[in-house]
Amino acid sequence: MRKIRIFLLAALVLTIVTCSSSEEKEGSADEAVVTSELKQEVNIGRALAARLVKKYGIVKNEEVTSYLNLLANSIGSVSQRPNLKMRVGILDTDEVNAFACGGGYVLITRGTIRKIKNEGELSFVLAHEMAHMVLGHSVKVKKQGGFVEFIANFLGGGGALMNMAIEQASAEMEKQLLETGRSKEYELAADRDGLLLSSVSMTYDYSAGINLIRRSGTEASKEDELRNKTHPPYAERVAQLEALVKEQGIAKSNKFNEARFQRYLNLLK
Repeated sequence: MRKIRIFLLAALVLTIVTCSSSEEKEGSADEAVVTSELKQEVNIGRALAARLVKKYGIVKNEEVTSYLNLLANSIGSVSQRPNLKMRVGILDTDEVNAFACGGGYVLITRGTIRKIKNEGELSFVLAHEMAHMVLGHSVKVKKQGGFVEFIANFLGGGGALMNMAIEQASAEMEKQLLETGRSKEYELAADRDGLLLSSVSMTYDYSAGINLIRRSGTEASKEDELRNKTHPPYAERVAQLEALVKEQGIAKSNKFNEARFQRYLNLLK
């Protein structure tokens, strides 16, 4: 029954987020391997997303969800994984956090969206999660030969063995996200690449992401407890990003799109 519930929840995530297939067309042998690995990453990401939806519930707001997916896929299209379809859902909790599940699945809490002040800040949050997937933090992967190679347990065998491996992997990743968090190095790397995606590739003002992190540190509350436990200190994150802006010579763009963000925020119950 447990497996049935997980797969039903996965189907719910697919329906609400209105995702589509992210599979690449098969061609050469290498392309076929990449396609197979991508399928497994999507399966693992879907299973992990289903676990989080089971824990928190999901906000069924089509307009806001579509807006998040449009923005996320715009960010994804200028990332190093432009063919990865992004699937974003809103978790029904006032906790402040966002989760990159792998395979394009990103879940952001209602509490996080309510703390954000403009589209530039939202772009940074989504770009941070996208960076985790670009950098291979969301699934146990290693880079080799120009493509992503999954560990043998995820690729070996078929049918029931594969489903068992996927369920085991998603359970381990859920525990990591909710208890220990990713490593400090992973989070700082996602901050760096997320800021570059948001401010350079998407041209939002770099101060948006920095201000969000700084404000989160000064306004931390009970709802921020999990994020505080699983992320590096706010001051360290801000200092790193300010140094990155100076090092890269990133200019202010004054692009925040606050009015558009507030219009969708008002639709979020």
